[in-house]
Amino acid sequence: MAKPDWGALQHQFLAEHAKSGISPKDWCEAQGLNYATARRYIKKPTAQSAQKNAQKKMRTAQAKKSAEKLLNSELTPQQKRFVAEYLIDQNATAAAERAGYSDASYG
Repeated sequence: MAKPDWGALQHQFLAEHAKSGISPKDWCEAQGLNYATARRYIKKPTAQSAQKNAQKKMRTAQAKKSAEKLLNSELTPQQKRFVAEYLIDQNATAAAERAGYSDASYG
């Protein structure tokens, strides 16, 4: 008998768990898997991973809002470029250089 693809089974379980809230043990029984073997591979999503996903979505939404505000601001194109470059690595000197300011103006 071939070994099960635990990664694919984990994804199937997560999809079912999201829909119905089924427990790993009940899901394994319905799939014909031995729960004692499967419990090492089939896991419920942890609260921490759900929190990470929520934070990632929030950061993405905030970045989009910030980009829209930047486009609608009264800054010059060079100033907008500086802000965008500064957000990359939080280094004002490097951002000024990449934004096109001359060496004498940023020290």
